[in-house]
This record gives sequence, structure tokens and C-alpha cells, in this order.
Amino acid sequence: MKIYADTSVLFSLYVTDANSPKADAWRQANPVPLDFTGFHRLELRNALGLAVFQQRLTPAESRDAWQEVEQDLAAGLLVAKPDLWEKLVREAESLAEQHTPVIGRYVGRPNIVHHHYPRFMTRHNWWQSSWDLVLLSAILVVAAWSLGLLTWHFWLFAVLAANA
Repeated sequence: MKIYADTSVLFSLYVTDANSPKADAWRQANPVPLDFTGFHRLELRNALGLAVFQQRLTPAESRDAWQEVEQDLAAGLLVAKPDLWEKLVREAESLAEQHTPVIGRYVGRPNIVHHHYPRFMTRHNWWQSSWDLVLLSAILVVAAWSLGLLTWHFWLFAVLAANA
């Protein structure tokens, strides 16, 4: 049986947080190698950067956690599963590693507010709430175009992401 671990579980396995005891117990009960997709790489790298921005981790702790991920990939505890989006996800991962600790207040804070105070977003019109998603979608479209990955599927993703 294949087991898929959500990035939030992986985060709790590689850093200590409130969910780490449950994640550790789950991992001990399920010691099989886990698939590790490009999206896992991106989301985990971004989550580590966000934790640095929120001062829940130091930059050194974030680097140490990522080194553990790399070691587990080398040891076969995590199994890299490349996908169609690999080049684009790798570029996004690189951007997340470089910029999330710095620009987290523009990305992380609104996301946290959105989840903790869902009605807060009704105080603003669509453009005020979505300009950053539109900008991000435009950047992704340009990146996909420059990598030769711009298809109707990607356009659909970009339109839906801009309206999320």
C-alpha cells in the first residue's frame, strides 16, 4: 500500500511543533519509504521559510531541517517522484527559499489572517484582496512561458489561482 504524507506531516517530522509527537508516532507505525514530489519540495521549503519569518525557527534550524530531508532522500526514506511540473516547481522552490523569510509579511500574514479571521476579507473589494494572487499568477505565466510549459492547462491554473 502506498502512503501519501501531506506536507504538514512532513513539516512536523522535520521540525518540532505542536503536531510533532503525533507525526513521530505515525511515522513509527508507518516506516515505509514516502513519496516526495516536487510539490512537497516547494511546500516544505516554503513552510520552513514561513516559520523563519514568523520566528518559530531560526535560519540555522531551517537549514538543519532541510539537510535532514536531503539525508532521508539519499537514504531512501523519502523517494523523489518527479512530475510534469518539476522544472517550474524547482524554480518556485528556489524563490521560496530565498524570499519567503524576507517577504513573509506580504504572503504569510494575509494567509494567517484569512484562516483565523475568515470574515476579515469581506472588508475589502476583490482587487484589494487579490492583487497579490493576480501578480503571482502573472509571474507564473511568464515563468511557464519562458520554460516552454505554457499550455491551456497552465492558463486555467493561473486564472483559478488568481481568483482563489
